[in-house]
Amino acid sequence: MNPLRQSGFLFSNFKAKSQTPFEKLFEIFKELITYTSGDFNEAIDWLKELDKEYVLTSEDYTMDDFVEELLAKGYIKKDLKKDEAIFNVLREYIKTSRNILFEGNGYGADWEKEAAKRGLSNNKNTPDALRIKIAPKTIFLYERLNVMNKVEIEARYDIEIEEYKSWKNILAYGDENEVLLKAALDDIKGLMSLIYVGFVTTG
Repeated sequence: MNPLRQSGFLFSNFKAKSQTPFEKLFEIFKELITYTSGDFNEAIDWLKELDKEYVLTSEDYTMDDFVEELLAKGYIKKDLKKDEAIFNVLREYIKTSRNILFEGNGYGADWEKEAAKRGLSNNKNTPDALRIKIAPKTIFLYERLNVMNKVEIEARYDIEIEEYKSWKNILAYGDENEVLLKAALDDIKGLMSLIYVGFVTTG
């Protein structure tokens, strides 16, 4: 008798990829320089605040060392203009994302095959796409940049899921009661927003 063939997920301990101190800081810096619209000083100020909270640097590699390496690698200049700073970061993004760029039809079967080959996600419905918002990596990014915390992100996700369900029900009824259903949906959204505000402020 042939042995039973099973399939499933294989879990293992997380192994962080090997990075130099510069590479670790540069990943965060790229996000911050984009977020600050190319304002180098503001991006560095944000990076210093993150360093205070999460200890990103050490005695062997300080924030000054990082800035000096940015200068040495040509990412910044002492008289660098904002547009040049943005261009340098975008150029680095293009280099690092070259392996995942796809120039074909992103809505066709070709992309589905290519995404599967590359191990990329391909969410085909709204609930699956919205679920990405509460993925651990997403929550980590928002919290690291001090945009929203985990409670706020999950509350917004719940609101959007309920809104999606409401619209699905509207489409099921057709157009004849659209006005009344739209008004009811607005009431639901208003109520959910009040719940969200109260939930965040109290808990």
